[in-house]
Amino acid sequence: NTIGPRQRRKMLEGGGMPTGAPTLKESVAKSGGDPVAAVATLRAMVERFEAHAGPFHPSPLLGPLTKDELERVHAVHGAHHLRFLIPKTN
Repeated sequence: NTIGPRQRRKMLEGGGMPTGAPTLKESVAKSGGDPVAAVATLRAMVERFEAHAGPFHPSPLLGPLTKDELERVHAVHGAHHLRFLIPKTN
């Protein structure tokens, strides 16, 4: 109720997430695993999301979101992580 609405507005309007914020250790996958299986799981989850026509469970931080808003939040969150993968040149 305090930071959620502001964070929601920032993500949906500005398209960014702050760096340096702590990550819940429960949300971090263990190292190792099968990357091919992980990609297959991600593809299945994206297909499931795209096919879903009903309401979504409200976010604990951001509150209720429409499908379009939820898609935007996931895109912003993914971009937040993937921007660290830009290779450095010598």
